Amino acid sequence: MRIIQIINHAGPGFGGAELLAARLHADLRSAGVDARLLALGPCRCDGLAGAESLDARHLLDPRTLRRLDGWLRPRLRPGDLVHAHLFPTSLHVGLLRRSGRIRVPCVFTEHSTWNRRRDLALGRWLDRRIYRGFDRVFAISPATEAALLTTLPMLRGRTEVVTNGTLLRFAAPPDRSAAALPLILSVGRLDAAKNHAAALRALARLGDRPFRYAILGDGPERGALEALAHELGLAGRVQMPGHVADIEPWLRAAEILLMPSLWEGFGLAAVEGMNAALPVVAGDVAGLADIVAPNGSDAPGAAGLLVPPRDTAAIAHALGRLLDDPALRRALGRAGFARAPEYGKDRMTERYIAAYRAVLEGESR
Repeated sequence: MRIIQIINHAGPGFGGAELLAARLHADLRSAGVDARLLALGPCRCDGLAGAESLDARHLLDPRTLRRLDGWLRPRLRPGDLVHAHLFPTSLHVGLLRRSGRIRVPCVFTEHSTWNRRRDLALGRWLDRRIYRGFDRVFAISPATEAALLTTLPMLRGRTEVVTNGTLLRFAAPPDRSAAALPLILSVGRLDAAKNHAAALRALARLGDRPFRYAILGDGPERGALEALAHELGLAGRVQMPGHVADIEPWLRAAEILLMPSLWEGFGLAAVEGMNAALPVVAGDVAGLADIVAPNGSDAPGAAGLLVPPRDTAAIAHALGRLLDDPALRRALGRAGFARAPEYGKDRMTERYIAAYRAVLEGESR
């Protein structure tokens, strides 16, 4: 069995899907699987064996499709499986499979509960043709699978949930001493989906409560977010250090993880916060809510407080509750720490290996 993962970009500093693909690739190789990882565009995987890049600058350019075809055709052999992630990688791989240029099984991982194409008739038409090129479509959460099947019911019977997994850094909850300025932490790409602007507006509602706020990540909204922090009078309380290679010191220093996403397929950062015994203030959206508080904020086992992500007053209220109540922070943190092992990366890797084998065995019958 040889697994060839293909994705738009790969490695840390892009997004959760890109980081996940790189980690899965490394873990597959550690498990003895012959694995390759190909990024269409830049790949931040220096030193990761078996990873390379086409270094394409315009991923939708037809020349990128031709370069991918030229890379794959001399390398593919019986027993291989191609695993694609994200659009437009899905478009290119689906076209090559449906045209007969790829003659081995192809699978795809759906990483989100929403994409812009689903709101457009032309986009839905395109998706129907793309997804027909895959033998199996994996969804990173039950909510992701449900959203996909609502839009593309023709996939029913060809999908499977393989829950995301991440690195669990903490074997025991970190010791935390009371800080004069409690750190509220967000981790994620600076783009519209992560809703950091609403986070800043909510923080501005906290008045004189002591806190500091850090967003770990980079992206197209950095300039707008920096300007908004200044406009709201938060510039001295907000840090945006960009991509951080090692987030463990930040997780140890933080008191609250804030994740007011507008949509998420899963929410890797939420699991990392839970593993650090941080209470999570999370957008009440499918995928993310299932991880943080599957039965609601007030139910046993909840790891945080769910909020309508566009309601800055509700976000501020949840943050205020946690800042004012250390006992509530500890209780939610302990619950999250207890549940985080359900989402470890080793379990995810084992499930992908089993799924790959099932697809390949089905092909050989």
